[in-house]
Amino acid sequence: MSAGSTVRRIRCRTQPLTTAHVGKSPATWLNEQVARGKHQLSVILAKIQVLKLVLNHPSTPLSAKAICVCALGYLLSPIQVIPTFIPVIGQLDDLAVVLAGIALVRKLTPADILKECEDRAASKTYIYRADKSRSYAASLEGSD
Repeated sequence: MSAGSTVRRIRCRTQPLTTAHVGKSPATWLNEQVARGKHQLSVILAKIQVLKLVLNHPSTPLSAKAICVCALGYLLSPIQVIPTFIPVIGQLDDLAVVLAGIALVRKLTPADILKECEDRAASKTYIYRADKSRSYAASLEGSD
């Protein structure tokens, strides 16, 4: 560069990946991300409930029950490949094991048993019985 030349600064603005975020405030975007994360977490928790019901079903094949025990046992075990106390990576490790267990159980379990367990996990009785007494769940169903 010569002594008399000036350096031009080019102002670069990053473009959003989609046009859906144009004009939204950062707080709105953050709230959407939190809501999406909560929804994804509730889906995973529902899959874990189905896994538990498949484990307790009397007609579930022994191989599927063994996978359920291994997947749920890994979550509770203090000995893990990546310790849970390591931020993010430790939780992703647990999530990967649960999702792999769910995928294997879905392949090994007959469709009718799986459908029955999914319906039972989605029912009000199962959801409320986890926290409340059966009489409270029955009163909720009777008030519909």
